[in-house]
Amino acid sequence: MLELRDYTDQDKETVRHLYKELFPAEERIPFSFLLRKNGKDCRILVCEEEGKTVGFTVVFLSEELVCLAYLAVVKERQDEGLGSAILAMLAREYGDRPMVVDIEECSEEYPERLRRKEFYLRAGFRDTGIRCWLYGVDYELLSLGGPVTMEMFRRCMGYSRAMAVERKQA
Repeated sequence: MLELRDYTDQDKETVRHLYKELFPAEERIPFSFLLRKNGKDCRILVCEEEGKTVGFTVVFLSEELVCLAYLAVVKERQDEGLGSAILAMLAREYGDRPMVVDIEECSEEYPERLRRKEFYLRAGFRDTGIRCWLYGVDYELLSLGGPVTMEMFRRCMGYSRAMAVERKQA
């Protein structure tokens, strides 16, 4: 049975390894920062099946929004529905407010980005039309469960206007 539970110190090496393996360096918030924020306005959640770690997720929380910062499934278990199951568990837990995810801006030259966007759209997320620039990477914001604004996203993630610059669509 799949379980989503709070991160503990015993998970540190496994989660850190998955984080570095599955996310490009330019898209990673420093892991030490995530650990410091965990339990405050951020939760690191570990996904286990039969006692074995099969993934993790990081969410930032505000009273008005849930920001899904990271969702990862171990490579050998991808395409088995685990990511969708994790999203469903998060939606049940935080269904009282909208959820937003920032994904790399999609284009035909990056098929993995298109695949990622399709995954979130199949899970019920909708394109907000908001595009932004974070740490040198262009992102699209997708939401589930209600409307989201750039200001809500900034407040939830703790970004200033200079850190998260809203861009107009081309």
